[in-house]
Amino acid sequence: MRREFAVALFALLLAPFAVAQQPTPSSDPTAPTQANEVPDSRSGLYKVGGSISPPEVLHSVNAEFSDEARRAHYQGVCLIGLIVDAQGNPQNLHVVRPLGMGLDEKAMEAIRQYKFKPAMKNRTTPVPTMITIEVDFRLYNGKGPLPESILTEAPRFDSVPANVRPPVLINYVTPKYSRYAQKQRISGECVLGLTVDIHGVPRNVHVVTSLEPSLDANAIQAVKKWRYTPAITNGNETPFESTVKVKFTLPQ
Repeated sequence: MRREFAVALFALLLAPFAVAQQPTPSSDPTAPTQANEVPDSRSGLYKVGGSISPPEVLHSVNAEFSDEARRAHYQGVCLIGLIVDAQGNPQNLHVVRPLGMGLDEKAMEAIRQYKFKPAMKNRTTPVPTMITIEVDFRLYNGKGPLPESILTEAPRFDSVPANVRPPVLINYVTPKYSRYAQKQRISGECVLGLTVDIHGVPRNVHVVTSLEPSLDANAIQAVKKWRYTPAITNGNETPFESTVKVKFTLPQ
């Protein structure tokens, strides 16, 4: 019997963002203000970038298949737009790219249960932002338990120099479990090395500490699709070399 497995991916920014040097406080009332720090006059929403950090998912819920899609063995990806308010709650959900067969509604039903850390202005003040979330509906035909949770937390860089503002993850793809690893009940973490270039694209992704070959390969494949804001050093975009830990966890 086919079973379904849907994973909600981390947020893609809907509005364009600009990365800028952190502003220095000024007492000059005529000093220019970064565009990101001023909310849109019509929507009251801030843009991510510069002194505005992106919202982070603290709690997510797997979207369920609709009966219609399950009977038709229908799968794919839908894109949901929403506002993350200053309290970290999802608001104003709407379909940006539909999938159909009741899956768009199932995706929004799951996202309404999400909880976010809101976008922050100057790391101190929560502000509302607009984002989009991809929800990937995939049918599962393997044997054994369904791995409902693969990654338990957002990956973070192991080390950051004091004078560098590190890249911020803005587009996240969940690594998939291999059938072999599921059958063998393998879980744990692999460590990958990478360089985030000045465009926020991971380059030279390679294994530093292996978990299992098939899981290592799936981790590399996913990480290559991640996107970041570039690292900033002395106000300039710069390549950033580091390692990330990718965790694979099977349900108990």
